[in-house]
Amino acid sequence: MLSNTQVLIAGGFDDYLEPLAAADLYVSRRNDFLPTNSMLQARYLAASATLGNGTVLIAGGIGGNGVVLNNAEIYDPAVGDFRLTSSNMSDSRYGAAGALLSNGYALIAGGLDINNNFQTSADLYNPATDSFVPSASNMSAARQYASAILLPTGQVLIAGGYGGGITGSNSADLYDPSTDTFTPSNGTMSSPRCGAAAILLANGKVLIVGGEDCAGTPLNSADIYDPATDTFTPSGGKLSDARAWAATVPLPSGKVLIAGGNDANGPTATADLYDPTTDSFAASKGTMSSSRAYAVAVPLADGRALIAGGLNIAGQITSGADLYYP
Repeated sequence: MLSNTQVLIAGGFDDYLEPLAAADLYVSRRNDFLPTNSMLQARYLAASATLGNGTVLIAGGIGGNGVVLNNAEIYDPAVGDFRLTSSNMSDSRYGAAGALLSNGYALIAGGLDINNNFQTSADLYNPATDSFVPSASNMSAARQYASAILLPTGQVLIAGGYGGGITGSNSADLYDPSTDTFTPSNGTMSSPRCGAAAILLANGKVLIVGGEDCAGTPLNSADIYDPATDTFTPSGGKLSDARAWAATVPLPSGKVLIAGGNDANGPTATADLYDPTTDSFAASKGTMSSSRAYAVAVPLADGRALIAGGLNIAGQITSGADLYYP
């Protein structure tokens, strides 16, 4: 989401698994997509963060010929164009976790490097100097496709992810920007989770929902992280369908939409709603126009949610999108 209420969707890959440099803007008042200038580097599985000045950082990912990237780009909506940052990350990364920090920096943590080594390291992007510096400490575990959420305390929770081979993690790390350090969480999740969705709830807790157990089995369970106690508690409810790589959006009501993703049979068009007041899930009354896994999801200013792109049940990358009306 950009500060002008438009939505930037950049990169990804096409039906031939080739990385894309193309980018689109969704204009909600027109309910339409418009092309914007392309990235300077085609990339997919990049990490991104919307910065405090309204620009967007897109870092790392996989480029042409399968090369894992250590460079990054900035999209400026004022001019509708991308530029490379003045310095690169300390290591190449794809499948890393990205989060905007309360001090205005962006944290890019974990992922796989150019040699497919799982990373415990992280980089910090400073918008004031347009440069990256490596974090002073590493995570307690290597993580790819982990969930990252900025907490009300200013710390960042980074939970789960692949840790090597098909070994998944049920552990988590907390990053403290005031000390530039990672510390392992006191608690662990009820299951290893890769490709899960993490959403900050209105009560300050974090919902970490679905994903796969990192051996490839989608999960219908969820965990609730409480920053006050630094512990995880299994949710009392279950998704109506197992979902990994689902599109997840907080709604104005305080509920959370969890749409699509991969179930046991592949991409699905169904959705669930999580109600934090009852700690329960309920199947959405409607379904999307297409099954979607790995789609992008953004809450719009008018309370609706945009869910765009993704992989359908036929194994095709779709250019379509759905709007969810709460």
